[in-house]
Amino acid sequence: MPFIHVRTSGKISAEQKQELKADFGKQIGLLPGKTEQWLMIQFEEGCGLYFQGNEDPCALLDISVYGGAGSEAYENLTRALSGDIEKVLGIPGNRIYVKYAETEYWGWNKENF
Repeated sequence: MPFIHVRTSGKISAEQKQELKADFGKQIGLLPGKTEQWLMIQFEEGCGLYFQGNEDPCALLDISVYGGAGSEAYENLTRALSGDIEKVLGIPGNRIYVKYAETEYWGWNKENF
């Protein structure tokens, strides 16, 4: 039950969203027990993001995970997702933040896991 919320300062075309969606679907398997089947993604473009005092292109990936994973898994996912953003959107890795939140309770289909 991972959720990835992508915020960018620039625009994301429909083609770029599809490419990132496919890439993220593969990369989520870097977290033990997580698959694309349970992955939800939200793209939010044109956000008023400032980083290092300027408006140069930047991104924030906010990732929520049911349960958790180890630091090595998070490190691998950060590397992979940042690489995808850099490749598809042209935002350099040093202008991307990735934030993780682990949650104990996650609801789906009128119940909690």
